[in-house]
Amino acid sequence: EMIKCMDNQVVPAELEHILLQEHLRDIVDICVVGIANPKYGEAPAAAVVLRNKLSQEELANLSERIKATVAENGAVHKQLYGGVFFVDSIPKTESGKTNRAAVLQKCAK
Repeated sequence: EMIKCMDNQVVPAELEHILLQEHLRDIVDICVVGIANPKYGEAPAAAVVLRNKLSQEELANLSERIKATVAENGAVHKQLYGGVFFVDSIPKTESGKTNRAAVLQKCAK
């Protein structure tokens, strides 16, 4: 599923791969979705499952590091304008694939 941000296509799997590779020590699973936004069309957002429990300060720091990783590795339309959300788990379909619609519901609340 593609995200359309600023009239450009964003491939969620590309951002997920970069973030998992860079933050493997902290992240167990991740899903990037597009949240409806009047300015961007769909704003890329990351739902992140942590490897270990972190303090509020550590969460804020990791969130900024995740955003910085995307900023350093991606074009302006690939930035996480929708934010970073820490979740307990990434919903899966019966076949084991990421249920992006369910993730979007979690993040869009």
